[in-house]
Amino acid sequence: MNRTTRFTNAVAVIGTMLATPPLHAAPAPHDLGDIIATAKATLTAAAPAATIEIAPLDPRVRLPRCDSALRASVPPSQSTQTSRTTTRVQCDGPTPWNVAVTAEVSTDMPVVVATRALRTGQAVSPADLEIVSRRIAGLGNCCATELDEIIGQTVRRPIGSGEPIRFESLDTPPAIRRGERVTIVASNPGMEIRATGVALGDARSGEPVRIRHSSSLRIVQARADTPGVARVDR
Repeated sequence: MNRTTRFTNAVAVIGTMLATPPLHAAPAPHDLGDIIATAKATLTAAAPAATIEIAPLDPRVRLPRCDSALRASVPPSQSTQTSRTTTRVQCDGPTPWNVAVTAEVSTDMPVVVATRALRTGQAVSPADLEIVSRRIAGLGNCCATELDEIIGQTVRRPIGSGEPIRFESLDTPPAIRRGERVTIVASNPGMEIRATGVALGDARSGEPVRIRHSSSLRIVQARADTPGVARVDR
C-alpha cells in the first residue's frame, strides 16, 4: 500500500468517526439522600420531639430523577405506636415512582401512668394517675399526656402499676344507663320542653338512645347529651 492510499484510508476513518453521533450517557438516578431526607422531614413534622433513625436504602435502588418535589406519607393502615415505622416517598413527575423508607422512632415525653394496678371496669380517679417522663415507642400519640383526658373513664383491660395509660385501654362511660331515670329535652326556637323518662339502653354522649316517657309510656327516640340528659332531635 503506497503513501497516497494510506492517507486516503486514514481520512476516511476520521470522517466516519466525526459522522458517528456521540453516545448519550444514561441519566443520573434520583439522589437516595433526597429520598431519605424527605421521609425524615415528614416524620419530624408529625412528631418534632421524636428520635428518628432512618434505615439506609439499598444502594442498588436506581429511580429516575424526579422533576417535581417529592411527597411522603405514613400509610393510614400502619400503627404509629410501634418503634418501626414505614414512610412512603413518591414522585409525581412524568415517570412516577414510590419507595418505602423504614425508620426506628421513639419519643421522650411526659405521659400519664398508673400509680397502682387498675382492674377492668374500674373508673379512673385522680389518685390512680401521675405524670412522668418516659421513652415511648413510635410517634408518641399512643398515650394520655394530660390527667383530664382520662379521669372518669373506665378501664377496658387491666393496666399495671407504672404503666403508661394507652387510649385503647379505656372506655368512655355511658352518659345514660339502662333503667336510669333521665330528663328528655326538646328545643324549638325560643322554647324548651322538658319531660322525664326511663332509658331502655346505655348510650355515650352523642349516641342514640330509646326512652320510655314516664306519663304517656310512649317510646321516644333521643340522643344522649350529658349524664342523665337526652335531647330529642328536631
